Amino acid sequence: MRISKSIRAYLPFLLISAKQQMVYRGRILIKLVNHLLMLIAMSYLWTTALEGNAQRGYTPSTIIIYFLFIMLGGVLFTYEPCFVLGAAIQNSTLMQDLIKPIDYFTKGLYTQIGRQLPWITLSGVLVLILSPQAPLILLYMFISFYMYFALMMLASLLAFYLEEMWPLHPIIAGISMLCGGVMFPLDLLPPSVFKIVQYNPFALIGYRFSYMLSYTPATSDMLYWSAISLAYGLIAMVLFRLGFRALYHRYEGVGA
Repeated sequence: MRISKSIRAYLPFLLISAKQQMVYRGRILIKLVNHLLMLIAMSYLWTTALEGNAQRGYTPSTIIIYFLFIMLGGVLFTYEPCFVLGAAIQNSTLMQDLIKPIDYFTKGLYTQIGRQLPWITLSGVLVLILSPQAPLILLYMFISFYMYFALMMLASLLAFYLEEMWPLHPIIAGISMLCGGVMFPLDLLPPSVFKIVQYNPFALIGYRFSYMLSYTPATSDMLYWSAISLAYGLIAMVLFRLGFRALYHRYEGVGA
């Protein structure tokens, strides 16, 4: 009963956000074109580099598949939540949001689900069609979606210190490209480096997501990486709640 009431309380945020995406369909098209251009560029670069010189099992055809799923992860896992709090502080709407009897983190999660609903639907359909282990892949996808949202919400706390959040755009994008496997498959790194890098959160929504769709990992491996992703998500959520409570009280105390 309590869960049902919670869903009814936050469902309007999801529906409004999804409706906005349908109204501004041009954003979806621009986002898709942007990632398609990246897919073409990276595929051309790596197929040229691998022609007649396969590296650790990667051939021109398999590298295209890898970057195709990287592109899918790119449109599904976004860093937009990182900038919502900063916009609310700049527009002086944060206090208005907090007057309402809602949880700010949960509201943000439902809003993000609504914003990404077209891509969640597309990803889910593709997983069901392409993967023989679709249930476990979908489990990993949803957990990783939550994890990355919580991580970006945690990063959004910097809005209490920074006058502008826009400089974080290239920083997050750069970290994602280097540490997430967007520029190259992470397992092309030296084994000693790969053993460490593969555990970073960006690798979980980039390299690992693409790897699971490209191959057929063992069930134990999929559950293992789902647990790692869930742990990151829960830790980020707890840290956000603690940090938000402390920083907001200070922000409120200075009369902002």
